[in-house]
Amino acid sequence: MVKAVATSPPEDHDAQEGHAMGTPIAEREFERYAEAQAARGAYLLLVHRREATGCCRRCGRVHPCEFRLRGAQLLAHFADWQAVEPALVRPYLAG
Repeated sequence: MVKAVATSPPEDHDAQEGHAMGTPIAEREFERYAEAQAARGAYLLLVHRREATGCCRRCGRVHPCEFRLRGAQLLAHFADWQAVEPALVRPYLAG
């Protein structure tokens, strides 16, 4: 089981806990995993930002660093499976 926690996630750990590749998992368990991965992607995007020097504020590498790119990939991929719909960017468009 993957738990979303408020602490910063490890940036070099992408493996699912307790599941071999290709092993079927329950839908709700996958939704929790997808939510955790999307949250991890959002976190990586938040902390790995560009400084005025053009380098990453968090790790000092040239922006965009591999962690920021990985965060964008995680968010783009797993956001489709999030159980909760994200809030509208422009809520005034809601009927």
